[in-house]
Amino acid sequence: MRKKKNHINRYGWRLRDEREAKLAMNAVYTRQSLDVKDSLSIESQLDACLNENGSAAYRHYNDKGYSGKNTERPAFQQLMADVRKGTIERVIVYRLDRLSRSLLDFAEMIDVFKKKDVEFVSCREKFDTSTPIGNAMLSIIMVFAQLERETIQMRVKDNYATRMERGAYDGVAPYGFGKAIAKVGGKQVHTLDVNEESDIVRSMFNEYAYTGDSLGAIAKRLNAQGIPSPGEAPWDGGKISRILSNPIYVRANADIFAYYNALGMTITNPIEDFIAVNGCITYGGWERSRRKFSQYDRLKLSIGLHPGLVDSDTFLRCQTKLKANRQICNAGKGKHSWLTGMVKCGYCGHSLKVMVDQKGRGIKRFVCSGNTNCGICSQFGSQRVDELEAGVEHELMQMVERRRDIEAKIEMELDTEESRIKIEQARISEKLNRLVDALAEGEPSSASAVMKKIAELEEKKKLLGVELRSHRAKLPSQQELLQFRDTARLWPHMTIQQKREVAKLLIDKIEVKCGEIQIYWKYNFEA
Repeated sequence: MRKKKNHINRYGWRLRDEREAKLAMNAVYTRQSLDVKDSLSIESQLDACLNENGSAAYRHYNDKGYSGKNTERPAFQQLMADVRKGTIERVIVYRLDRLSRSLLDFAEMIDVFKKKDVEFVSCREKFDTSTPIGNAMLSIIMVFAQLERETIQMRVKDNYATRMERGAYDGVAPYGFGKAIAKVGGKQVHTLDVNEESDIVRSMFNEYAYTGDSLGAIAKRLNAQGIPSPGEAPWDGGKISRILSNPIYVRANADIFAYYNALGMTITNPIEDFIAVNGCITYGGWERSRRKFSQYDRLKLSIGLHPGLVDSDTFLRCQTKLKANRQICNAGKGKHSWLTGMVKCGYCGHSLKVMVDQKGRGIKRFVCSGNTNCGICSQFGSQRVDELEAGVEHELMQMVERRRDIEAKIEMELDTEESRIKIEQARISEKLNRLVDALAEGEPSSASAVMKKIAELEEKKKLLGVELRSHRAKLPSQQELLQFRDTARLWPHMTIQQKREVAKLLIDKIEVKCGEIQIYWKYNFEA
């Protein structure tokens, strides 16, 4: 162990004086995660560290059951607190990754060690932290430690897929099921078991398949009965549709195999496993911005360990009806008003939809889907489509007539924001150049701190680029602006779709209450 002196060393670190040195002792740190297969036992780590420590006084810091992916560990936090107090002069670990598997966390820790003149020793990787070469080698080792963590994460992901292929279920239990434990190949895995909500699920499937009830009608009945949905929010057609679309509920047979195979889903089980007993497990990569079960070619399907709730005939009847319902909805969407999709109920927030008077007069009215689909809104009543369109049209034409002001304001706003972001990007570039020069000419002791600062600035620069692109995306292009230059003259001759496209350029949403309209414009063009 090197002799401590009371002076400033060549790297600028303050060395402890003799009084501090007398109080200081060595620290032995050990850690083992919950997965005991990933490392030696605490006892084996401690023996190796004590062999390195010799007869010197030491304090043992032990984190059992904690991961090395972050520093939120009680013993590690206590160790760093003692280091900062100056009561530790040497830290001994069995292996580098016992302290951290994060390069940035490790760099911060080593920086604290250097400031307090604390030696660092790894039993497996022999490094002298007092030399530039030792510091460089430590950084290289931690790069590989971080790579190891990412490899473990990938292995966990692969193990997850393997468990799903065997029928296990690791996610949140869907409505109608609770979590359970089963054994596969002598190992315990998570699966599902039916609960008291399963009867409600069966009722949904039967009503939708055989009674002619709509999704909205089923939702209204459930809400009227006070039956809570997943998440305790009121039922609506969307929630019902997601349940009816999920093959987790079907007792899968050969018909189910053929159905999903035809849709392009990857099926991991042979058709012989589809014996009309168990439900299905779906997994794989899919975009949350889109409906899961519209992306069949991205999904895998396996026979689960859990029992199915409905027979294949009922399930497939529901799929046919859901598909037809979506086609009808898409075909008729927005054909009655150019405001469709923009108007919301000012009381409950649900969309307003058009209902046509069936008594021969053909009057179109907006009604709240929160009432018709869910039965949860009784305040809105109805609003004539022609009257609402006239009110919004008046405000829209006033905005369009001010198009020159709009264009000028957009251009000014864009230029101002771009200038601000580009100035900030230039400042960051200057700072980065200075830091790179400092890294090339400075002492190795400061390398970790400089690299950390460079990483922070690079991330900030990247975020500024994202901000600029996002700002540009929010503003209409010159081509879009041209679309409404002659709007006032052409408006009476436009189709419903053309009017909607013009309106969506300027309007974010419209909230409607009885006798009150609130338009939320996409841009604030007030002087």
